Amino acid sequence: MGVIWWSICFFLGHAAIQGVISIPIQQELLDKLFKTNEYNNEVRPVMDVHEAAVVRITLTLEHIIDMNEHDQVLQTKMWIDMAWHDGRLVWNPDDYGGMVNMTIKAGDVWRPDMALYDNWLAGSLSSQSAGWLAGWLVRWLIVLLVDEVISLYSVDQGFSGWPVNVLLLHHNGTVTWAFPTVLSTSCNVDVSGFPFDEQHCHFKFGSWMHDASMLRIDDSVKSGDLSQLRESAEWDAHSFPAEFRKKAYGEIIYDEIIFHLIMKRKWPFYFLNLMFPCFMLALLATLSFYLPAESGDKVSFGVTVLLALAVFLLMIAEDMPPSESIPLIGWYVIVTLVLLSLSLLLGSIVVNLSICTADTKPVPAWVRRLVLRYMSLVLCMGDLSECRVVDEEQKKVPNELPTNKYTFTCYLLQKSVETGKRILDDRTLQVLQINTREENGPEVKKADGEHLPLNGGMEELLDLVRSIANRLEEEREGEALENDWKRVARVLDKFFMVLYLLTSVTVIVFTCVDGMAG
Repeated sequence: MGVIWWSICFFLGHAAIQGVISIPIQQELLDKLFKTNEYNNEVRPVMDVHEAAVVRITLTLEHIIDMNEHDQVLQTKMWIDMAWHDGRLVWNPDDYGGMVNMTIKAGDVWRPDMALYDNWLAGSLSSQSAGWLAGWLVRWLIVLLVDEVISLYSVDQGFSGWPVNVLLLHHNGTVTWAFPTVLSTSCNVDVSGFPFDEQHCHFKFGSWMHDASMLRIDDSVKSGDLSQLRESAEWDAHSFPAEFRKKAYGEIIYDEIIFHLIMKRKWPFYFLNLMFPCFMLALLATLSFYLPAESGDKVSFGVTVLLALAVFLLMIAEDMPPSESIPLIGWYVIVTLVLLSLSLLLGSIVVNLSICTADTKPVPAWVRRLVLRYMSLVLCMGDLSECRVVDEEQKKVPNELPTNKYTFTCYLLQKSVETGKRILDDRTLQVLQINTREENGPEVKKADGEHLPLNGGMEELLDLVRSIANRLEEEREGEALENDWKRVARVLDKFFMVLYLLTSVTVIVFTCVDGMAG
């Protein structure tokens, strides 16, 4: 037990002594590097004035905060890591107690004036500046106040208190400066495939004032880091490649490095809350064809669905940026609106066909053949070109005729009124004349052989029966004509329903497949 106690005391004492000793060693090293060597943080870390300082910059994406499609601004939380070599800050670790690195204030050493060219905040500031001179004044102020700009990244963007003004210095002269920040960058949003779209946003970094002859960017960086990325509710980051290039501004060439962030939108949320209701409304419009024309709600139902889809189109337009490209879902809604408008037109035609007036013409032969025969057979409605209803009552009339003429006449009138069928035809009237002849005795024949009863009152009664029969016949023919046009309307209504349903399903499938295929 005593051995353990003395061992603990020894290690604690040794650590305390080393801590006390390391303080003067680090102070001595700082004095040597900055005071003895007369270090100037405004001088580039190169031995030859014609030599360019090499800066390595990498990005680590930690979180996709927001993508504002309307303003075309991407907001991300990013770690920026820059490293360069400063030959004036080299020491031998053996001479300073084995110290291989230390942290110092960022303002004490030279730092590259790297800037994010696509910074949305800076772009907004430049757009408000009055003319070319004001833009250069802003540029000059940013160069003079680079320390304040860096501190603004930590304070204004939500990282207050984070030590972004501290960097790590290695014994071989390598300086590492890493800090987190929230970047608001301009992004050209392409919503043509919304909500199955893929966005390409760019982060372009380069020196603000040093050209390629004074500051060079290390081109060995091939991509940004996505290993620390937190899952976003709306976006999936697929890749983060880096591109190095030289660009001339006037006659001066600058080094630039561009990180391309490729993001794919997560579409299930928009599909369930935006596209699926549109699909259901489009399919619901099929019921307008199923409603009978006599209900009076055929057209009003279609108008209601049309207004609902128009509201969805307005909702989509509010969230999308002003652009010449129309979103995929916008195209779908527009096509569906056209289909619904056509369905209203076709529904009006069907309603008009189902209404028969006094001046309505009979169904043409070609319509009867095309619609009531072929189309009805294709739609599994049977052959409707001919009426196959058998008049059984008419067949039973000769077997049920009373012998008395008055009773027989009343019987015919009653049956004609009750059934509306042609009971009083030439056949029954001939039977009535036979009964009259038997009861009244001799008869006189005309030249054409027509029988005339001797009783003139009975002839007047027959004329009255004929007029009633003709009237009932006209009504029956009118009903038959109306039923013919109603059958035509019913067949066309079902044909339009099938055509609209197939077209709507085809448009829905094409929209989904085309969007997912990208």
